Amino acid sequence: MDNWLQNVKQIKEYLYIDENDLLRDKCRDDAYLENLIQQGEKILSEYNEADQIKIFGSLGHLYRIKGDTETALPYLERYKDYAIKYEDDETATLALLRYAEGLKYAREYNEALAIFEEVLERCQLLNIEKYENIGWQQLGKCYLEMGDLKQAENCFLKALLLRRKINDPKLLEASESVLNFMMKIKK
Repeated sequence: MDNWLQNVKQIKEYLYIDENDLLRDKCRDDAYLENLIQQGEKILSEYNEADQIKIFGSLGHLYRIKGDTETALPYLERYKDYAIKYEDDETATLALLRYAEGLKYAREYNEALAIFEEVLERCQLLNIEKYENIGWQQLGKCYLEMGDLKQAENCFLKALLLRRKINDPKLLEASESVLNFMMKIKK
């Protein structure tokens, strides 16, 4: 399982932001993505519930990237529920974030907004800086999909400020790309 989870982390290298589809994550290599999903489904029955939950979270994330929210959401919801009950605050916050992303992809915007707000609140209250910038970025994307460009831009700017503090080139590039996209569509 550890090898598979490590391969799932590598999916970031295959992702791009699709400006033609509301800045949604897409995979450059569908065969790689499908192979990861098939491997995850195959190993799922080999593990106990605690280990399966890690696989559920990753499978839900992969199905979301694939665009299959119908399959993603039950995995993400189970991951979220288990993480909130049994895991540390950081893991539970990540689970909430992934679930909210799944809801956004399923166009269940009001529920997604509420959970993104909960993620940001948790980040502030529990001092979880690791996911706060992602929370703002994803909340901005949710507002963008809803057509609220002003709220979206405000969220993207908050994400950018946090990412400048982190000084991660990939995160900064993603924020700048999103803000450039905003300038294009506002013209």
